[in-house]
Amino acid sequence: MRKAGRLTPSSRRMIARPRARLLALLAAGALMAFAGTATAQAPSPWPQKEMVAKMMARALHWGRPGESAPNAGWSAYSRFTMEEPDGTFSIFHWDGREFLAIVQLPKHGQFLTLLHPGAVLLYHYGKTLECTTDAIEYFGIGVELVQMKLAAAFPEGPSSITGDATRAASGGPTEVRFMGGVLPMKAGWNASVSVGRTADGDVAFELNEKTGVTRGEWSNRPLPGPIADDNPLAGAGWKACPSDAGTFPTIGALRASLVKGDGHK
Repeated sequence: MRKAGRLTPSSRRMIARPRARLLALLAAGALMAFAGTATAQAPSPWPQKEMVAKMMARALHWGRPGESAPNAGWSAYSRFTMEEPDGTFSIFHWDGREFLAIVQLPKHGQFLTLLHPGAVLLYHYGKTLECTTDAIEYFGIGVELVQMKLAAAFPEGPSSITGDATRAASGGPTEVRFMGGVLPMKAGWNASVSVGRTADGDVAFELNEKTGVTRGEWSNRPLPGPIADDNPLAGAGWKACPSDAGTFPTIGALRASLVKGDGHK
């Protein structure tokens, strides 16, 4: 098994889908933001009661219906990285409250989204972005899909991985959900999934499918946040949603306000 390389936010190997493709997919309705129903004609596999509970909890990773832990624990990470067959390279951080997605867009610079559930959403892109979660849900759906396949191959979860192993996995039509985004999968899938431990104790994975190979790493080690508190907000390219969140001088000041409960919710 080819292990994933060491991945850092500053890596210059990060290549993502061109912005035009992202916007085209969103416009075509490949992802429905804040939607309770999918575009597919088939009924949702999610029981209504469970779906409402996920929405009320403002869940990021939904996993599969009936699970106590989304995607058999593969969605319980501090950092998740993946390199897709088309060259897209993404880094995701999640500490239970703050969610960060980092993607390098060729010819457009680095794309970052920083989300406090129910509180504030920040974009750093260098160009004007709308205050919607479409982009972060688009990238999040991709992570959810990979974690769903990892869970299908290794339902015992990442903690069960002690060495190199390879299993065949498959799945039928379903829905992939991340936050309020929905991606209906009308066809089934098949993959050969390989896993192993890195020198740092993280899980390296490799998904081999007809469409290509996806590689990455899963970690639940305590890791420092990649966006430091002293990063300025004003004049630094961040777009704050709601806009008055941008009145804080630094990211740290905004975080402190949210923790105290006297900031933006």
